[in-house]
Amino acid sequence: MLWPVSLIWFATSGASAQPPAFQADEATDAEVATRAWVAAEACTGRPAPSTPTVELTRSVIPGGWLGRAHVHEQGLERLDVSAPPERIGEVIVHEIAHAWVAKGDQALVEGAAELLADCIVATDPGLAPLQFDDGRDLVALSDLRTWGIAQEGKPLAMDGARTDAYLGASRLLRTATLVMAEELLWQGGELTWGQLEGWLADAGPDAAPVLEVVRSGPATQRDALRDADLDGVTDLGEALLGTDPLAFDSDGDGWWDGADERPEAAVVVPLDGTFTCAGAAEGPVRALPGGNLRGLHAPGVDATTTAAGVVLLQLDGANSQTSGGMWATVPEAQPGGACQADARRTVAAASPDTVDEVARFAQAMERPLQQAEARLGPASTRIAVLLGGESTRFDGTTAHVAQHDLQRAIASGTLDELAAAVVALPRIWSSSDRSWREAQALGRSLLR
Repeated sequence: MLWPVSLIWFATSGASAQPPAFQADEATDAEVATRAWVAAEACTGRPAPSTPTVELTRSVIPGGWLGRAHVHEQGLERLDVSAPPERIGEVIVHEIAHAWVAKGDQALVEGAAELLADCIVATDPGLAPLQFDDGRDLVALSDLRTWGIAQEGKPLAMDGARTDAYLGASRLLRTATLVMAEELLWQGGELTWGQLEGWLADAGPDAAPVLEVVRSGPATQRDALRDADLDGVTDLGEALLGTDPLAFDSDGDGWWDGADERPEAAVVVPLDGTFTCAGAAEGPVRALPGGNLRGLHAPGVDATTTAAGVVLLQLDGANSQTSGGMWATVPEAQPGGACQADARRTVAAASPDTVDEVARFAQAMERPLQQAEARLGPASTRIAVLLGGESTRFDGTTAHVAQHDLQRAIASGTLDELAAAVVALPRIWSSSDRSWREAQALGRSLLR
């Protein structure tokens, strides 16, 4: 189990005029800590207290913690990190945030530190991932108002409760900042529940649902802080934004709910491993990935160009252990009509001879897609289709429709049946009988 971080000692003190000198076991750790410190000052608009030299060690921390910040009378004094290599940067950034957020009620301190850590990596892109959140249901969440590290109980019984408390605290404050200024949480002094209630009350009627959850018990908190669609927005946040808590992309524009400002020419890359399209290009292309996946550096994006010039973008491996969204840009790509993509499907031309059939095939998929969702529920993955090639097959993520099968269906007036069978393929693939005949049978039933 990977734990969110950290254990801290609360204290008081004055301020430092420049970053402390970080003495680390690894030079890269000191660099990350220094950059995080500078970014935190930019986020908060104020320096934080620390000793002139801060020791940063990689060591085993009792209790399964990934990191621990020692904040004493002079401020931040030492950081201990015990995390897998891929999470070192994320943990250091969180612990640096505790130099600014160290006093008050436990859940608020941890949640505010998570928010500040997110601001740090947004201010210094590439420094570390956003703070970890895999979108899990918070089944072990206790009342955030009364939760505290010292009250967790026996070591073997506290693991799930601790993880859910960290995630619940960060989700609650991320949701609260939809209706109040996040800077209020970083202004110094002690963070208390009474203080948060006051800020929410001052925010007016829009903040009333958040204030109600803050004042409620753990059952209400669990429901409000669920993120079933893994878009990084809680159910409570979806209600505030007017979006669908069960739809990653409520308005169907391809971008996840709550997405940040979109970079020019950026395209959302599905997390389920299916491909999407970025336009058209000639020759090899490169993809520049980005996004707001929690706990992950932007993973690799494969960019390939079909014989029809369609640029296909595909995550190099599906990833369901995170919340948020992924995007990429292809500088060489230009708009093109040989591919259509939305939240449910991508249809692309694999050869020049099938370019004119892309829109027609995508339209033929519409009715069976609607019927499949109505009858069988939402699909676990999108459906990606390549038109053209030598054989009709399904490889687990992509349906390949041979050119001769496509032309035969058009000539015989059975294109709707072919499209319905393609829609059925991912549903059949998850069963024990992965046959084209079964896909055809299910497809025909979706057209009735």
